[in-house]
Amino acid sequence: MRLVFALPGNEAFAARLAQEAGAELGELETRQFPDGEHYVRLRTDPAGRQVDGCAALCAPTA
Repeated sequence: MRLVFALPGNEAFAARLAQEAGAELGELETRQFPDGEHYVRLRTDPAGRQVDGCAALCAPTA
């Protein structure tokens, strides 16, 4: 089954995409370091699956 991950600010779109595609909505953990770098940890194992990531590139959020 296809897997969809939503980066912060894109949860509603990713949920709709997963629903329409018959895919699973993956879980991830994000945080921002003091220097502005971002940490992303996948909580749902993507091994052997097709993965879509939903992210807005115009104004990233923490």
